[in-house]
Amino acid sequence: MLDMILAWAVIFLPIALSIIFIFVPARLEDEKAHLKWRHWLVVFGILFGALAYWQQSHAALSASRDREDAITKTSENVSARVSESVSKSVAKSVGEQYTQTINDLQGKIGALEAQLQTQGKKVDVIGKSNIVTGKNPIRVEVTNPTLAASTGEPALSLHASSMSTTPETKYGQHATQIILTTNKRMNGAHLTIICKDKLNRGDAWISGTTYMMGGGQLVDEHTFQVDVGSPDWSPEFPLVVRFHHDVDFLGNCTITPR
Repeated sequence: MLDMILAWAVIFLPIALSIIFIFVPARLEDEKAHLKWRHWLVVFGILFGALAYWQQSHAALSASRDREDAITKTSENVSARVSESVSKSVAKSVGEQYTQTINDLQGKIGALEAQLQTQGKKVDVIGKSNIVTGKNPIRVEVTNPTLAASTGEPALSLHASSMSTTPETKYGQHATQIILTTNKRMNGAHLTIICKDKLNRGDAWISGTTYMMGGGQLVDEHTFQVDVGSPDWSPEFPLVVRFHHDVDFLGNCTITPR
């Protein structure tokens, strides 16, 4: 409101002063009256100059305030938009990472469940095998019984037992699984198995473990060779060998550590 009053005053005061001079009769003025008019003109000029300066200063101050308010509001709007955008981006990123983490965890849990089921089956096989029941023993021949004689440790003792298991018919009509235990921790597992009957396929693994380096292979139709570098065959982790064959019952096999 004050800005509007000052603006109108700066415009109309000079006009009013001009009109006053029009109606003042110059000839009827005496010298004293004319001097008074000069004094009033000087005072009016000073007042008008001060009024104009005040109006200009006030207008500049108002413009500066308006500019600062505009900058502040613009900054607030930009900050609010940026904050909203960042919040949405962070929420989206966190949500994607959370989803990916959950999916990864579910995959790992599924893999662990599969491993536990596999190990449980292997333990169940060992529990039902002839190594527990004592049926159908397989002859074990230790060709180097003096491995520990020089150190005073107990001599190496191996035990084996077999049981029939479900075959993969593409490899043979029947399958036999042999559980081998030892009283000592071996350096991996290295042995040779020679069977009387023909062998179609052989597999070997350390039971109760989740990884293995090496395995086994058929040397010929009657000889199977086990070479496992890791983990070690030990009392806690027996060696399991599975043979596929076409005869109803696998005959005697000779097992020789290497």
